[in-house]
Amino acid sequence: MGLLFVIALIGSAASNSRDPVSMYIRRGQYRMAVQNIFRRLEGSPDDPELYSMLGLAWSRSGYMADAVGAFQLCGGGEHYEDEGLEAHANALRELGDPEAASELRRQKLLDPNLSEGRMVRVYIGLVDDARAAGDLDGALHWVEEAEAVYPRAPIVQAAVADIMMDIGDYEAADVALWESAQLGATRRGIISQARRSLSLGNYLSAETYLEDARALNSPNNALAALRAEVQRLQGFPEDAAEILNRSRWELTEDPMILAIRIRVAVDLGDIEAAKVEADRARAIYSENKDVQYSLEYLAAAL
Repeated sequence: MGLLFVIALIGSAASNSRDPVSMYIRRGQYRMAVQNIFRRLEGSPDDPELYSMLGLAWSRSGYMADAVGAFQLCGGGEHYEDEGLEAHANALRELGDPEAASELRRQKLLDPNLSEGRMVRVYIGLVDDARAAGDLDGALHWVEEAEAVYPRAPIVQAAVADIMMDIGDYEAADVALWESAQLGATRRGIISQARRSLSLGNYLSAETYLEDARALNSPNNALAALRAEVQRLQGFPEDAAEILNRSRWELTEDPMILAIRIRVAVDLGDIEAAKVEADRARAIYSENKDVQYSLEYLAAAL
């Protein structure tokens, strides 16, 4: 874990010991959750549930390597099966190993008590694993499995749209986006709409969709990164930097945030800062495709 993050933990306000860690995680107060877990681990250093919650908090904070380390220590358990395994797989994917993520995630499909809703979540995770691996045929297979279970889930149609945009079939993507919106508003569906707007060069529409997505849930790394990227693409790297330098995102090691930091620094003409961010990203996420693109972007500017 990075020194700056440790300093942030020490300097943060003390959490209320009567509040469960899950409350902090649910509220998006991940630093508070981690601080609380560390204190509890002093008395229960072998508690698998605590390590699973630690992995979950770190993964949602953007500290994917630390998250994987914590999950490796938890050795399973109820929390891991309920929430940790999915976060573990997501962290592996962000670290550039979507095949390992998919292999881990498929274990959930063996659970005979898996509800339809949870099954769809697993399938959607497998869709994104396949997309990250460049396996669009595999992504289509998993989204078809999800449609078979819950065809009218808006998140499924949003995933269909994402795959169609990856393929380049924007007509089919537009149909899926319309169906997703008709079935209900989800953060994924709205972000997919923003992605479609970006493909059309409609930055104002993309901004509007991303603001709508923020209204649905507490802020997260992916939304902050996308909002910054929209500002950068419009030629406003200063505004993009302002988003990324807010305290919530300043210390994160989320790969999307780091990747866009590199591009923003290049656009600002601060090549030395871009190199620093590139070294930071390369050390953890050398196999992450978004990071690789940003490294190429920097190389082209040198």
